[in-house]
Amino acid sequence: MQMMLLVILIGCGSIGLETTYDPSLSSGLEIEPMGTISFGNYDFGGDGGVETMTLFSVGDKDLAIIDIWFGDRTDDEFDFNSDDLPLPLMLAPGENFPLNIAFMPDSVGNYDGEVWVLVDGPSGGQEVSRRLKGQGCDPQSGSSSCQP
Repeated sequence: MQMMLLVILIGCGSIGLETTYDPSLSSGLEIEPMGTISFGNYDFGGDGGVETMTLFSVGDKDLAIIDIWFGDRTDDEFDFNSDDLPLPLMLAPGENFPLNIAFMPDSVGNYDGEVWVLVDGPSGGQEVSRRLKGQGCDPQSGSSSCQP
């Protein structure tokens, strides 16, 4: 008689989402995209570009997003694409909030930064961040190093 061991792995989540969900808290935050938010190359002095970072409420309780800000070393070329962020922001389970971030380079070069999100929970606040990067190009130079 042969014996066979069958192992079944069951996962939960989505590719591209990072979660701060803690089952003991019954609420949490998932952010998409994972990793660095890359804006690509834009001519300085032009319209720039906008990327969306989506905040998802996971769990079975409301999630309070207390604050969203750029890190101290973030270049000024990154900004929120709205002057009116509705903070604090309450998200019910399953709800999401798209946050548009603009990149408008004012000179040639590489730009870096971080955007931070503060979530309130039963055990205190939790901070989550995403790295930002983009490149400013000179439209007159014709340099191939700054082509998309």
